[in-house]
Amino acid sequence: MRASASAFDFPGDDRGILLLHGLTGTPYDMHFLAGALRARGFTVVAPTMAGHGGTAEDLAATGWRDWVRVAGAELDRLKRRCTKVAIAGQSMGGLCALHLVANGARVDAMATLGSPLWLEGISARAAAWLARGGALQQKIKTLPKIGGSDLGDAREKALSPSLPVMPARSVVEVASLMAIVNDELDRVRVPLLVLHGARDRTAPVASAARIATHARALRARLLPDSRHVISLDVERAIVADELIAFFERHLA
Repeated sequence: MRASASAFDFPGDDRGILLLHGLTGTPYDMHFLAGALRARGFTVVAPTMAGHGGTAEDLAATGWRDWVRVAGAELDRLKRRCTKVAIAGQSMGGLCALHLVANGARVDAMATLGSPLWLEGISARAAAWLARGGALQQKIKTLPKIGGSDLGDAREKALSPSLPVMPARSVVEVASLMAIVNDELDRVRVPLLVLHGARDRTAPVASAARIATHARALRARLLPDSRHVISLDVERAIVADELIAFFERHLA
C-alpha cells in the first residue's frame, strides 16, 4: 500500500519551516524531515504543490508559475503564524524557494535538497525535443520514469506515492524554471544550506556547487550514498540533522 500524499501542518513554536516537495512528488517526500523538525519544536508545513497529488493530466495542466504561486502563498500564511521562517525545498521545490527569495521574499534561512540548474543526457535531449518548436512538441504527453523514483532506499521507493511518469509539459516547465533561477542566483542573499546526493541520477551534482557558489551558501554538503530524493533516501537522518542544526542557528 502506498503512503498518504496529503499535505500536512504541524503546529509548534514561533519558528516556522516550509517544506516543498519536488516535481511529480508529494508532501510524503518531506514527512521524515517534518517529523524530525517537529520533534525540535518547529512549526512545520508541507503543502501539495499545484497539480500534484493526482494524475499526470492534473500536473500537465500546471506550470512553474503555478508551483511558485503555491509556495509563495504558503510562505505568506506561515509568516502570519511565526516570527521566524525558513524554507527547505526538494529538487523543484528548492528552485521555487530560490526564485521566491531572489525576487524579494523575506526568510531567515533556506535549504535546497538536490535542486538542479540544468539537465543532462537523455533528460536534456527530451526537454529540447519537447519544447516549443521541438521535434516532439505535441506528439508525446508523458515520459516514463525508467527505474522509478531516483531513490536508493527500496522500502521508501515502494511506498512513495510519486507519479510513475513525467508529463512532457512538466519537463519543459521545470527546464524553464531552472534557466530562470540560474540567472537569479546572485540575488539570493539569505543564509543558505545546500545538500545533494552524490549518486543523484536526476539532478546533476555540479548544480549544487553552482548554487552554493553564486548564492553564497554558508554550508554545502554532498551525501555519498544518496540519490536524488535525499529527503527520503538512505541518509535522510543526516539531512534532518543538517536542517535542524542550520535552522536552529538562524531562527534562534
